Amino acid sequence: MAEFSFSWKSCEDDARITLLTLKGSLDLTSVENLMDSFESMVAEGRYFVIVDMEHVDFVSSPSVGALMGCRCRLIEKKGNLVLVGLSLSLREKLNLMGANRIFRYYNDVKTVLSDYRWEYDNLAQKVNLQIPANPAYVPAIRRMISSIVLQKGYNRKDAFRIETIVDELSNNAIEHGDHSQKMFFIEFALDREKVELSVRNRTSEIDPSLARSVQEKFNNPVVDDESIRGRGLALVKMLSSELRLDIDAGGTTVHVTKVRED
Repeated sequence: MAEFSFSWKSCEDDARITLLTLKGSLDLTSVENLMDSFESMVAEGRYFVIVDMEHVDFVSSPSVGALMGCRCRLIEKKGNLVLVGLSLSLREKLNLMGANRIFRYYNDVKTVLSDYRWEYDNLAQKVNLQIPANPAYVPAIRRMISSIVLQKGYNRKDAFRIETIVDELSNNAIEHGDHSQKMFFIEFALDREKVELSVRNRTSEIDPSLARSVQEKFNNPVVDDESIRGRGLALVKMLSSELRLDIDAGGTTVHVTKVRED
């Protein structure tokens, strides 16, 4: 087993986060030395710690317990401790000790920073898509967006509603777009409080009076027993927190905001 060493510093991309790099074998003796430095970090107000374990070849059960205790201390101070760079064999050993029920594992520091800013800075994450104007692509797109929403902690009810909105607006963008259009476009952004979605197609130039008529029908959809069209739009309006239509020379864009319910 390799001799143990460690070092820590502020993360280059975010000084609020401390990068703790471990090397060698983390046994009981090693972890006792590490705990002294951990106390120094806490005393300096360093409550968000990334533990880089890429060069760790062994971790004893008491060491895992000590790291769990460190994380509990940081959680009490509204911080966290996460693990990065675990080899497959080390990950399997930690899982056998139950560490996967306590710690978050990450492949790299960049992903940790993204999650940190999502969690504590409420920073929106965005996806821009260009999708072939073919209904066959819509199921995959709606499932992809729904899975992202679920991964970010939204409940299944919200995810299902967003999936339904994506389905309706995407099919409308294809159906009502210019027949020569090869693509339609989705801009998708979410933070901890809401999902914002814009679906845009390309349309032929619309007469101003017709545009006003379309806008009026959009703002006040009428659906009754005799209605053939407009049911999808009425459903989207019911599922959305905000709904807006923009028509310009280049095309039509529907903007949706869906506020998180839980």
